[in-house]
Amino acid sequence: MKLPLTDAEFLNVAGVGEHKLQKYGVPFIQRIIEFCEEHPERQPVMNAVAEPVRKPAKKTVGDSHLETYKLHQAGKTVADIAAERELVESTVENHLIQCIQQGMEVDYDLLIPAEHIEGLERAWQKPAATD
Repeated sequence: MKLPLTDAEFLNVAGVGEHKLQKYGVPFIQRIIEFCEEHPERQPVMNAVAEPVRKPAKKTVGDSHLETYKLHQAGKTVADIAAERELVESTVENHLIQCIQQGMEVDYDLLIPAEHIEGLERAWQKPAATD
């Protein structure tokens, strides 16, 4: 039976991170120790488990749009940037909007699919309806 007796072992439990360790670790571990004392025939096996592999923390958000902008300037599409940066396309689009708001040049041909540009141009040239 796998029973965590230390903080490191508790972190090896699927779904447990630093937040849950801080919130639940002490009471859970205390109860497990009590259980082991009450049931000496049940010995924990967690000790042999290696330290958990942690994903590195993501970069801070501050200049994330600039990284997106560099890739956009290199001619990559929104879909390409999203795939490369492991972002959703709407995040990439928001980054590029932020760049436009900061006065940076954005290639709209890469931002708007070609099949939509013709329709937008027609709509732009159409006179506004009056009542």
